[in-house]
Amino acid sequence: MVPALVPEGGRFDGCVVVRGVTCLAGHVEGPVQGAGRLWVLESAVISGAVEVDALECAGTIEGPVRVRGVAHLAKGATVRGTLHAPRLSVENGALIQGRCCVGNSETETNPRG
Repeated sequence: MVPALVPEGGRFDGCVVVRGVTCLAGHVEGPVQGAGRLWVLESAVISGAVEVDALECAGTIEGPVRVRGVAHLAKGATVRGTLHAPRLSVENGALIQGRCCVGNSETETNPRG
């Protein structure tokens, strides 16, 4: 595992840009976005929008989440907001409080007949 960009007990206010694999263990107040895989550890809280290529979440996200690949919510994860992802994996004990849109939205809005 890579070292946490925001360590447990730490706080960052502002936009976090993800490149490659990024791990968060503290509190982020603001959006998290970019091309890469985001690991949100159990101790992490993100208060803001998240838009990344892949998501591994065991912590808390308060805001809309858009994942371009696979979103995985581990036991203990909480998402409060709309979650969009082409593929979603949710373990028992994870919580989504909001709308959940899974699948390719382009296919859903423009079906081929």
